[in-house]
Amino acid sequence: MPLAEIPALVLPALVDTLIMVGIVMTVVVLVGVPLGALVHNLAPGGLFENRPLHQVLSGVVSVGRSLPFLILMAAIMPFTRFVTGTNIGIAAAVVPMSLAGIAFFSRIVENSLRGVPPTLIRVARASGASPLQIIRTAQLSEALPRSSAA
Repeated sequence: MPLAEIPALVLPALVDTLIMVGIVMTVVVLVGVPLGALVHNLAPGGLFENRPLHQVLSGVVSVGRSLPFLILMAAIMPFTRFVTGTNIGIAAAVVPMSLAGIAFFSRIVENSLRGVPPTLIRVARASGASPLQIIRTAQLSEALPRSSAA
């Protein structure tokens, strides 16, 4: 294979990869943030404390995180084919990558929300904030990492 043919092969693959990663990251953030916030707030001491539902959702997230990717990909092939109509290509790769990413990212969100001081939540409740306002303005905004640039 001459060196002149390499860019013609690599550039389309690079574009496909960027499209795939962009779609997966969008899905992961759009689903992972609400799922992580829900798992956190269903836990004991959360805004909507519900132990049975918390245990189920937390268990699903834990299983999703701990499965090796190739096993997950093989296990959900029928689901992938149902959703995308194929088992190969960008569309088929997005499904298992999104599921694995959602489980991982939602656990990161849940752990970040645990670091929000409970007094901040109590202050938000006392000032009349709804649960959605508490999650959005108190929990998520405080859980964001702060830059240490001076």
